[in-house]
Amino acid sequence: MRLNIFPEREPNVNGSGSWSFYNADIASGTAPGSHAKCVHTPLDQGLLEPYLLFVHERLTDEEFLQRCESRSMQNANESLHNCIWLKVPEAQVLFTEKG
Repeated sequence: MRLNIFPEREPNVNGSGSWSFYNADIASGTAPGSHAKCVHTPLDQGLLEPYLLFVHERLTDEEFLQRCESRSMQNANESLHNCIWLKVPEAQVLFTEKG
């Protein structure tokens, strides 16, 4: 049983049948359309700005950048998560229905 209901997309599909409007346009010989016209869920800049500003300020903080340079930013939970998925890839996990 698969948990997600959406079909898997191959990562780099090229050609006129591509799910990527950019790749489909390139394959058909036409100029790629703009994201504003081709993406059906435009982002609301007013809603995103407070979050993006926080991320920008955090990523440009001198103390943060110095810690990145010394490679001391690895989160212990992230590291554990990585180890688990390296040993048991998500594609191999089997789910059972409870009923």
